[in-house]
Amino acid sequence: MRAAVVTRFDSPPDPGQWPEPHPDEGEVVVEVMAAALHPRVRSQADGSHYTSTDELPLVPGVDGVGRDPDGAMRYFVLPDTILGSMAERTIIDPRRSVVLPVGADPVRIAAAMNPAMSSWVALRRRIDIEPSGSVLVLGATGSAGRMAVQIARHLGVERVVAAGRDPGRLALLADLGADEVVTLGVDDLGAVAGDVDVVLDYVWGVPTAEAMRSIVTGRSDRSRPLVWVEIGATAGPVAAIPSAALRAARLQIVGSGQGSVPTRDIVDELSDLAEFVMGEELRVEARAVPLGLVGKVWNEPTTDRVVLVPRPLQVRRLRVPGEHGRDRRAGTASSAADPRLALGDGPAAEWSCHGRCTRALRLVAEWVGDPQRHCRRAVHRGRRRACVPGVAGVDGHAAAAVGQVDERVRLMPDVSRC
Repeated sequence: MRAAVVTRFDSPPDPGQWPEPHPDEGEVVVEVMAAALHPRVRSQADGSHYTSTDELPLVPGVDGVGRDPDGAMRYFVLPDTILGSMAERTIIDPRRSVVLPVGADPVRIAAAMNPAMSSWVALRRRIDIEPSGSVLVLGATGSAGRMAVQIARHLGVERVVAAGRDPGRLALLADLGADEVVTLGVDDLGAVAGDVDVVLDYVWGVPTAEAMRSIVTGRSDRSRPLVWVEIGATAGPVAAIPSAALRAARLQIVGSGQGSVPTRDIVDELSDLAEFVMGEELRVEARAVPLGLVGKVWNEPTTDRVVLVPRPLQVRRLRVPGEHGRDRRAGTASSAADPRLALGDGPAAEWSCHGRCTRALRLVAEWVGDPQRHCRRAVHRGRRRACVPGVAGVDGHAAAAVGQVDERVRLMPDVSRC
């Protein structure tokens, strides 16, 4: 099967072949629909993560969305294994997964669950925080940091302060729930965030040492507990913590991640977190990329979350009512179509029509084939002159919306004209 394969820790994975997976008792093979490229995955692939065993070759990927043998779509979390989620198929333990409902967008789920989990689990499982508490998100302009701002607000935190180095992206965080924003290296962090109860730290390194000194100095009551939760290390794995900060304030430093949070606690949170991610409250910036381009996008600077799609599906048959009631068969989907819309289940995308359509038409899809071949047939129904629908651009400009369809049906955009 096709997969992203790491053969050296000092270079990105390349598209390659991997043996077909064979599950043990209690495991199942899933068809991977979407697997996101998280910082956690990069550290897995370069051997720098603290769970690395230095075993090569390996397929990276720590989580994803896949279709199980019964046709259910699941979000899954993988154990430490050399067969990750960036492959056409992988092995999962169903107990470390959650079944997703009809209408779930696999690209959105894959993009959001891992970064959202970092703050969700920290606030729900790693520490105790009062509803009246306040949180500083250090490194709030990254993907996980932006979600942490929104999640803290969702979980009832009274005051949220966002800190980062990108003034442009910081300015956007007020709309996501931040009460105040601080530009690191420019503003006085201690004056703004000196009295927070919790710091969610995604940066570590030198910025953390400087921030800790500033916050401890700026506290009006140093006997008030301050919990510093280390989650990420985008600025480096080592921070020179000032000893005076530990003595001068009631400061507790903890980590939140694999090991410090039991696996059972993480799994127990999957259902609630998935429900939150699927809602409209969380803003998710995701970009779907074919698995074959993994090497190209691996180290690409981007502000959105790259999601690898192992096998974009195509419409095998598309029939459209003709002018005189005869069905006309359309061509197959374009390989250049954007897979982020291709993999949605249910009302996952907006559609527009090529040609002269005079009314919005409803697209009804039917499951007609072998689940292993993902055969589909779509019936385009309308009382007047019809045309083959094509997905609107990424900006979402479209003339009509897709109606509810069977949960297993996935339609590829950019179908040729009828």
